[in-house]
Amino acid sequence: MRMIRIFLRISFLTFTLIFLFFHPSLSAQNQTVKIDEFVKIYQNDAAFNGSVLVAKNGVVVLKKGYGLANRGSKVLNTSYTKFRIGSITKPFTAIVIMQLLEQKKIALNEYISTYLPYYRKDIGNRVTIHHLLTHTSGIPSYTSNQRLSEVSLDPYPVEDFIKDYCSDDLLFEPGTEYQYNNSGYFILGGIIEAITGKTYEEVIKEFVLEKAGMMNSGYDHPRLNIPDRATGYTVNSGKYEKGRDMNMSIPYAAGALFSTVEDFFLWDQAINNGKLLDSGTMDIMFEPQFKSCAYGWFCVNDTIPGTSEIETIISHSGAINGFNAIIERRVEEKILIVIFCNSPGANLGSMCTGINNILHGIPNNVRKFVDPYR
Repeated sequence: MRMIRIFLRISFLTFTLIFLFFHPSLSAQNQTVKIDEFVKIYQNDAAFNGSVLVAKNGVVVLKKGYGLANRGSKVLNTSYTKFRIGSITKPFTAIVIMQLLEQKKIALNEYISTYLPYYRKDIGNRVTIHHLLTHTSGIPSYTSNQRLSEVSLDPYPVEDFIKDYCSDDLLFEPGTEYQYNNSGYFILGGIIEAITGKTYEEVIKEFVLEKAGMMNSGYDHPRLNIPDRATGYTVNSGKYEKGRDMNMSIPYAAGALFSTVEDFFLWDQAINNGKLLDSGTMDIMFEPQFKSCAYGWFCVNDTIPGTSEIETIISHSGAINGFNAIIERRVEEKILIVIFCNSPGANLGSMCTGINNILHGIPNNVRKFVDPYR
């Protein structure tokens, strides 16, 4: 009898191992549950409200909304809720510039003045497309201008805004330093319009969104009735308030787009599958040019958790008037993490780290935040 029991145990273990080997979806389901539990910690302890999508090898592991999209109507966030993405607009702008490079309509070493004759010549003849893309132009960022709040609610023509807010004296010689810069990407938007003869909004839709199948993304207009739109919130004296309104002609090519986490999955797939750029052009775009700054993205090398292997992480974050967002692409493992948020409190970078740990079976030492707003 003892031998029979041993035989049965061995047979059961063997069957279990074979079953798990041929059913990897069980592991994926476990990861989904653990990621969901992890995000709920941030929802409960750090006031996270938003949407999360996680994918690996082109397969979605989790896509889900958390908390409220609108506190007044009590509408819940979902995976198809639309959020402003702020500065993650910049990679879209960079992709269009690289498409124009493929079409031989622009050169990375060419100067601003070549495409915008109205730009002040003493700077326009020294700052190149490369400098604008890599935040090394030396042009001051218009978002630091104290006068900006006086005009942020009204439409502002692109050429006039570039002349009035993106043409101040240089802070340093182009190419010698790095300083994150919204002016550079606003100017790139003007250059895109000058080359194509179309508005930036039209070009983004035609060159990127339609090619990637991103039908729930676009150039935001606050007064448009956009279904499933989230409201961005800030906190004042312990109470949630709607984020300050802004005419989207102000963030423009540096931050005016909205999207969903589901559409970002389609965007990631379009990048991976060569729908937007040839592989050689993508190599150029993702090559770090100044420290970790590539063309429209930040690219660093890091070890794969639990190993000594090195992988490339391509990422960008965004923030605008009550919204925060992050996209992290781990290239070699084909891992995608997208987090959109419409309230303050949660550290999205820490959330990405925790989610990545779960995907690699690494226990999390979760940093718990006390939500001071409830």
